[in-house]
Amino acid sequence: MYPSKKLNGLLETSTSPKGYHVVYEIEGNELYVKELWILKITDGGLYTNITDEIFPAKVDRKMNWYSGLILFTSGKGRLDGMNINYEKNVLFEINKGNIITIQHFNLEQILAYKERLFEVFKKTEEYKIIKKEGRERGWKDSTTDSFYQNIVLDYYNTMIIK
Repeated sequence: MYPSKKLNGLLETSTSPKGYHVVYEIEGNELYVKELWILKITDGGLYTNITDEIFPAKVDRKMNWYSGLILFTSGKGRLDGMNINYEKNVLFEINKGNIITIQHFNLEQILAYKERLFEVFKKTEEYKIIKKEGRERGWKDSTTDSFYQNIVLDYYNTMIIK
């Protein structure tokens, strides 16, 4: 949406697959970028805070360009196959930077929610493409399902199931 703000030359690692980390802040039911840290190839893998460079004023930091779901996690993590899930979870539905819905989950509840949502996702064309791509990579269907069930929230902008 904002090609002039696209970051180039980022170092992507297994702990930072996109080459950056963002710290969010909620004020008055609005979502803001509090801090933006990047891994630049030229910096030898050290994190650099570029918040003020990208978002010079507080008003610029409101995520009015974002609509979707964001899951905040905390507490003790549990490794489930290739995914880590946490004992405390808060799912936010965001519309143009404004918080519309908040739902709290414990570990068992978030796993059940993702499972139910994944059953809906499995009926989509996107799922068929993902399944095919997984098979082309040599993945078992169960491996593809396990991975995508954990990140299924990324595919929805609203809480389609309550």
